[in-house]
Order: sequence, then structure tokens, then C-alpha cells
Amino acid sequence: MSVNGGLMEGAFPSLGGRVSSKISEIIRLPSNHAALEATKRFGEGKISNLVLLGPSGWGKTCILEYARAILMETGNYKRVSIINAQDFVVPRHDYDPNEPILLDNFQDVMQLPKRRLTIRMALERRLKAKNPTMIAITSPKGVLPRGILPNQYSWLVTKVGIPTFAERKVLVKHLSSAYDLKISDQMVAFLAAKLAGNGAAVEGALKRLRIAGTDWQSPEATLRGCGVLVPFLLDDGAWDFRSFLQETVSKVSEADSQNFTIHLMRNVAQIQEADVATFLEMTPTAVHRTARKFAERLKNDPRAKEMEKRCVALSIERLGQA
Repeated sequence: MSVNGGLMEGAFPSLGGRVSSKISEIIRLPSNHAALEATKRFGEGKISNLVLLGPSGWGKTCILEYARAILMETGNYKRVSIINAQDFVVPRHDYDPNEPILLDNFQDVMQLPKRRLTIRMALERRLKAKNPTMIAITSPKGVLPRGILPNQYSWLVTKVGIPTFAERKVLVKHLSSAYDLKISDQMVAFLAAKLAGNGAAVEGALKRLRIAGTDWQSPEATLRGCGVLVPFLLDDGAWDFRSFLQETVSKVSEADSQNFTIHLMRNVAQIQEADVATFLEMTPTAVHRTARKFAERLKNDPRAKEMEKRCVALSIERLGQA
């Protein structure tokens, strides 16, 4: 199963095989329900001109794919093109003007006066010919600027909202299945909470996990999975797992907290030595030496082993409350 870019985009695989099976695979949520219903009517020929508004990364391209699938199944079209708006007016673009056109990233031409005028004229011709046209526009507030479309009242406008935390958990589970990943409920909640700004970030995290492994269900595997995502989370600016683990150790015991924090980060979560060293302001060599010594200590220290179990359990509990 292939997965396209973006979280909701990943919920809708490519259109190889029977399109009817692909239509049933799209995730229906309160945040996209109205848009999917409008798209279904468009695909069935009940609406000729449809505008889809929504924030970046939360499913507009996926819904264009959904529209294409319905058109291909119900409209007897040989081909239905999804075209980047900037490419729509490029001479000799490979599309049939008499077939339905689905335009993505329309916001990219809104600030280009000449390109905007050219595309407006092309859309006017499509309106007069009554050729089905659907346009997706990134609009964080879901507002359609006035004057960007010809005969604006001839277009039905529908919107995709930002998924709630509960909806994002559903999406994470669906995408995990698409990538053949087995992840714990705590990691589902963690990803849904910490990567809330853009669906593409969640998919990027799952891709990184998939490279490292497929089974992230046990408590230890859950922490290792979070460790795998440390560079990704730091780049995204979402959360610092290292700080989370340090806080967890402090809640369990203040005794020998520095060494135990290194052990939890390096030996349990398997965060890279350089990342641990940067966070704790140490050298990678010192981190390596401390982690190795603590691992040896655990073999003969029941109290340290019990503390490790408590830290792992508390970490999982806190992740589930993300």
C-alpha cells in the first residue's frame, strides 16, 4: 500500500487497482465530513464547480484524490487530472480541457497577478463550457478571498478543519496500519498530541519509525520509538523527549539522578550519544562511559533494576497522558 504526502493524504493510497475499493478507504471524520459530502456530489455530477478550503497538511490533496476516484468510477471519463495550479496555464500541458480538472495549491497563484489573470480566464472558459472543475486552496482560516474566481457565486465552497486530538489519534492508527507499524496506545496519543500542527509531520514521524522497525508496542519499545524520533521532534520544534525523561527520573528518585537519566536516555530509549551529550552538556565519550557502567551496575543491583522499571512505567503513563 503506497502512502502519499501529508497525514490525510496518507489515508488515501494511490489509485492503482479498483477505484471502488479506494473510495471506501478514505477516513471520514467530523473535521472533513462536509467536504467529503460535497466532493461526493461533485464526483457524481451534481455539482460542477467546487472550492475546497483548509489549512496546510490536513487532507486537501487526499480529497482531490477521492474526487478523482469517484469521477473515474461514475463519470465514464478516460482520465481525470490533478494539476498543480501553477502548471494549469503552462502551454501544452498534458490534459484534456473537456475532462474534469482538479487544481491543487491554488494559493500559489493568488499572489502572481499575471498568472492569476491567465488562470482566471481559463476558468471562465471552463464555466461557460460547464466542464467540472474542483479547486483546493490552502487557507488557515477557511476564508475565500474575494475576486480570485470568475463568477464566484457559481462555486460551492466547502472546508476541511484541523482534526481534534481524538481525530488525530484515529489518523495516527490508520497511517500506522498503512505503514505496517504496530505502535502502542501511548505512542499513538503522544504522536497525536505533540505533532498537532501539520499532518505531514505525523507521516514523517511514522516513516522514520518504519525505517527503524515495525513493532513499537512494549513499554521499552515505545521509549525506543520516541528515542528514534528525537531528531525529528527537535527539527519540528514540537517537544524534547530528553527533557521528558529527565523529569521522569526526578519524579522517581533524586538519588543518582544524573547517571540514571543517562541510562534511561541511552540504554533504554537508545537516544544517540551526541544528542544526550548536547542536552546534558557533556562529551559523547562521557555519556558512553556512564551508560556502560550503569548497565553493568544493573546486573547486580536489584534496587537500581527496580528503579528502572518504575521509570519506564511512569514514562509510559505520562506518554499516555500527552
